[in-house]
Amino acid sequence: MAQAYVPFFNIIVYGFIYLTVIGGVLLMFPFASADGVFTGPADTFFTAASAVSATGLVVNSTHDYWSQGGQLVIMALMQIGGIGFMTTSAFLLLLVRGRVNLGDDLISETLGSASPRRFVTFVGAVLFFTILIEAAGGLLFFLRFREAFPENGLFESSFYTISGFNNAGFDLEPRFDGVSAFHGDPQILGILASLFLIGGIGVPIAMVVLTRRPWKRWSLDMKLAISTTLALLLVGAIIIGAIEMAAALADDGDASFGNKAMNALFLSGSARTAGFATVDIGALTNSALLLLMLLMFIGGVSGSTAGGIKVNTFATLFLTAVSYLRGQQRVHAFGKIIPELQLHRAIAIAFLGVLLVFLLTIILSATEGLDFLSILFESVSAFSTTGFSTGITPDLSTAGKAVLTVGMLVGRMGPLIVVLALSRHKDVRQEAEGEEESIRVG
Repeated sequence: MAQAYVPFFNIIVYGFIYLTVIGGVLLMFPFASADGVFTGPADTFFTAASAVSATGLVVNSTHDYWSQGGQLVIMALMQIGGIGFMTTSAFLLLLVRGRVNLGDDLISETLGSASPRRFVTFVGAVLFFTILIEAAGGLLFFLRFREAFPENGLFESSFYTISGFNNAGFDLEPRFDGVSAFHGDPQILGILASLFLIGGIGVPIAMVVLTRRPWKRWSLDMKLAISTTLALLLVGAIIIGAIEMAAALADDGDASFGNKAMNALFLSGSARTAGFATVDIGALTNSALLLLMLLMFIGGVSGSTAGGIKVNTFATLFLTAVSYLRGQQRVHAFGKIIPELQLHRAIAIAFLGVLLVFLLTIILSATEGLDFLSILFESVSAFSTTGFSTGITPDLSTAGKAVLTVGMLVGRMGPLIVVLALSRHKDVRQEAEGEEESIRVG
């Protein structure tokens, strides 16, 4: 009898759901709240989903509402959920080794490993690198906090390190002020930005960059990921700075050009998809909000702790458009040709992402009496697991919280992964040959 394999992506879907349920139940108990009271399930499951999906949308101030016990639960959920594909999935695979096909090409493509031995080695390297980076980040935070913000100690340093590296966007500042308390501190912003940028490009790529492997030895995937990330970071900062230089970026008490440029660069990087804001997002102009939505929707690098449709997907779609405008039949990049199958997957991911945002916006428009742009922004933020908000999250109804809870989880796992997980097809069937016929496009 043939051995039955558990579909790989089903394990990821179930894992995220179980983590959300466990986290939501734990946050209900009195030990988790600062006032020692039970918290309703709408708020706890929303918070748990936001932490597991590394989003950062909150209905209660993490600093004011949750006790240190509740914050510890949130930290654990951020760590497990943020590393997601790179570690949690690996452990689940090892636990059910006899029932999971380690040779699945989708596993190899997602995790960058082609054999069980390399797969285990990969997991160990990711864990080691993650611990190393977070230890360094925590130490740097602790030293800076002791000097400039002595009220923040080891716990706060650990919280910001985990939240930053995992692109989670949770902070420990009073009310809903984000990290605006650090808007004029280049050291803290630099540490935080370094953490979420490393997490956003993914551990495998970060290891290659730090080992200084020559550019010519980089894979096409790595070249596209790094070059597109840098381009989006710089272009986003320039446009944000140009739009908001005289407005929100100047409202932080420091009107110097250097401080504005620093905050514009930080906001551009945080939009994909860390979710840390040094300015009031709700005070930004509509033009800036639209740009942030684009950056959030794109997200970080495939296989990283970031969300969105991923930089790799965006680069593939962009190069597809450029190649066809040049009259080329295949998609070219850095002297290589991108396979047709990758183009189809990129189109599917982008389409499903747009569809999910569309559905979230429609439902929230029906359940919430709020302005359309704020609802659209919230929907994109939930799908991309960014965590930026114009300030409407605490005012959402129970139905609205439920909708965004689902949106955050689906956005974290990815539309394509959800479709694959729900599919029962284990093998790619041979397609029947058919006659080609052109259709009208455009």
